Amino acid sequence: MATDKTEIYPRGQISMGAGDLVDVTNVSFTYTHNAKSKTTLKRPFAGVVLGAEEFTGKFDSIVPAAGLERDYFARVQSGEVVSARIKLPGLTLGVDVVLVSIDGEMPEDDACKLTTNFVGKRTD
Repeated sequence: MATDKTEIYPRGQISMGAGDLVDVTNVSFTYTHNAKSKTTLKRPFAGVVLGAEEFTGKFDSIVPAAGLERDYFARVQSGEVVSARIKLPGLTLGVDVVLVSIDGEMPEDDACKLTTNFVGKRTD
């Protein structure tokens, strides 16, 4: 007999440097080893070759009246490597990231928002 219990799903978090980012509203990321399939004239799928590992992503944050919680613009400009942690329920991914670009929105009827894009490598 199937259970009808409704599950409660915890939320994830992201931290950068010393502490969680509290103004972040969404995080998305991709981790890949860029495998490529290899074929021969005789075998349509002979195997794979692993490529370079990549970790890329972005996070959205709202801008409170007091201003940004971190100086993301200075970090993009400097290219500084920053230690980050992406916290999923039961799993924390350590990543050294470089912030590469920022997209901003200033809608008439909503909070100002920044989307900060990053690249990096896993450290765990």
